[in-house]
Amino acid sequence: MEKRKIKIFLLFFVLMFMLSACGSIGDGTENTEQTSSEDLTSVAEVETTSEAETDGGKLEEGRYSCSYTDHCVYTYATGYDEDDRGSGARIIRSKEELTAYCEANKKIFDFDYKGKKDDSFNSVTSNYDENWFAANQLLLIPHGGTLGFNYEAIACDLIVGENCYVTLAVTVEEQVPELYSDAYERYFMIVELHNTNIPDQAEIVCTWETVHKTKEYVKVDTVLENGGLPEGDYACPYTSKIIYTYSELMYGQGDQWPENRVITSKAELAAFCDDYKTTFDFDYRQKLGETECISFNEATAAYDEKLFEERQLILIPSTGTVGVDYSVTDCRLIIGADDSALLEAELETRSGKLTTFDSCDFFVIIEIP
Repeated sequence: MEKRKIKIFLLFFVLMFMLSACGSIGDGTENTEQTSSEDLTSVAEVETTSEAETDGGKLEEGRYSCSYTDHCVYTYATGYDEDDRGSGARIIRSKEELTAYCEANKKIFDFDYKGKKDDSFNSVTSNYDENWFAANQLLLIPHGGTLGFNYEAIACDLIVGENCYVTLAVTVEEQVPELYSDAYERYFMIVELHNTNIPDQAEIVCTWETVHKTKEYVKVDTVLENGGLPEGDYACPYTSKIIYTYSELMYGQGDQWPENRVITSKAELAAFCDDYKTTFDFDYRQKLGETECISFNEATAAYDEKLFEERQLILIPSTGTVGVDYSVTDCRLIIGADDSALLEAELETRSGKLTTFDSCDFFVIIEIP
């Protein structure tokens, strides 16, 4: 009788255990479904998650643009070491974290310093209270640059990879003005991340693109009929391309380096190539990574007499660095008081992903009607 009671008790215990296990599995499934539909504010407390979230829920593998607002404020590095960037870029999730960050770095940065800007780090971040952090996060990027440059975050993407590996990729554009000093300056990029939950394990990758704009001029008064336009500055329709070439000469060396010029016919183009065939290798193909660019001769092969009846070419020889992105961002016709005309081309130089320390020569080819 005693043994029978023991067996019944054991059987009852096993059944209760099985029912309990089944209930746990069911509860877990429901929690998972509920979590996937919650917004970021309720999920933000889960510090162990490696999944990125937005208002729409969890993100699948891919690249997503973040909603953000950026500020650039100068600071002063009172104890800056070349081997220490002041704790690096980081995500701030609360007012308490922000206060702790400033306290930990107060011997490195003067957070009240304004430089030549109206706002300091402290004045910009003073409005970030707990209500603000309830729906936003803050990305702080301390960095060094040149006094007078303009800095702007031009992209902020969340990249979700395999196994929920998350990367926050931010691109900062350094805009070089026409006049600037060589003085070194410290600054913070303060990026407000709106309605996005960046997990603790996310890697932060910051990329800087330096943008420098210059202007080139070509006399076109004997070529373009300005139609009696009054003195002024006029937008000029255009298409353009950058074609690499090769020369053993230094940029602008003597009479052997050509000036900017207008080409109005197939014969003029052929004469130009013949005149400078010992200066440039017009069949040269520059390699950018695994890509081989077309040569000058290949790029201009389609310019026949029929094309020149509708448009003209502006050739601007230049030199630069392999891998840097060069482009024409504006083209204008400037009419002088004496009815003379200048074509003004704005060239943009942007550091690229394949930038090297190797020099190169190239032609800016602009087609105008």
